[in-house]
Amino acid sequence: GAERELSPSESAREDSLVEGLGTLERELAAYRQAATSDPTGEIPGLVESTRNALLAAEWEWNTFQQEIAASYPVTEGETFPLERVQSALSQGTAIVGWLDVKIRKDEYASWCYAIRSSGPVAWERVGSSLTEGDSRSPYARSRSFRERLASPASPDAVVTRESRDLWGARIGPLGEALEGVEKLIVVPSGAMFGVPVETLEDDEGGFVGETYAVSYVPSATLHTWLVERSDRDVGSGTLLVGDPPYNDAHLAAMHGDEDVLLALAELPPGVEVFRSALAGNVDALRALPRLQGTRDEVAAVAAVSEPSSLLLGPDASEQALVRLAESGELGEFGTIHIATHALVDDKHPERSVLVLSQVDLPRIRWRSQWPARGSTMVL
Repeated sequence: GAERELSPSESAREDSLVEGLGTLERELAAYRQAATSDPTGEIPGLVESTRNALLAAEWEWNTFQQEIAASYPVTEGETFPLERVQSALSQGTAIVGWLDVKIRKDEYASWCYAIRSSGPVAWERVGSSLTEGDSRSPYARSRSFRERLASPASPDAVVTRESRDLWGARIGPLGEALEGVEKLIVVPSGAMFGVPVETLEDDEGGFVGETYAVSYVPSATLHTWLVERSDRDVGSGTLLVGDPPYNDAHLAAMHGDEDVLLALAELPPGVEVFRSALAGNVDALRALPRLQGTRDEVAAVAAVSEPSSLLLGPDASEQALVRLAESGELGEFGTIHIATHALVDDKHPERSVLVLSQVDLPRIRWRSQWPARGSTMVL
């Protein structure tokens, strides 16, 4: 959507609401972690009261957003008609997505769809379960696949089985609708939010990423808008961001300082690290593992996308991106490639974030036109 010129009182209220939401999210994450080893029995009460306060704050935030939308309507928020969406698609391109409708607790009716350059939208019903006898919700099954895929300890056979089941339910039914398709544009909605579709494997052992060139967009409307805008004067440079340090040990490793590395205590691991990090827990953010391979990834992209600008290590920070945005330089890049942890909130996708450098960061109060807070960036 377009930027809105809020009044001083509206900006102050927005800042206050955003700050309050962040504080309550961090408090709730801390209380939930403390409840696991609470000898007094008082923490569960704090968890419940903080959760209720967070729900009230979310309601107030949603109400505020509705008021702003009514006061400052923008045409950019309109949904494009099918004909306009199709006009932006080549013959060998298809947009695919999913619809998951909750019927009752843990029971969903699900569909997948495909949009081609002509003809009606192809809709196919998805089975009630991805594996026979599996009573989990589609959200739980997708989450399980993501976790198994990300874990080095997951047996290959288990990952393959879940990958094929997910392909059979979410891509396979669209077989006829995808004939002749070379480019697959994925709208990751519903239970498929956060699933790397290119890793799904068909019954013959072929991966989606080997069959199609896969890309992702938030909506078919946004894809159409981007295609229409591509004919305008758009920057051709590439901004590459990668290998941000999440704690002092990572920074020391980048500098090869073995003495500092030996002096640093290991950060405690935990099964709730990623969810606590998503809630803004600073300790959890700093406990995230370094993604050293992203430095090689950025170097490989830079080799084929010159001219490129690099933000590596401690320079891969929100502050650096804010400075580029304020100077207008950020808008000059045609491509922005950020290689870091992406924390996906499948219950509230709008809270999903990219984690940048956590070392020596000042606290920032975000303005309304920059949709981020703390030390993470909204996806």
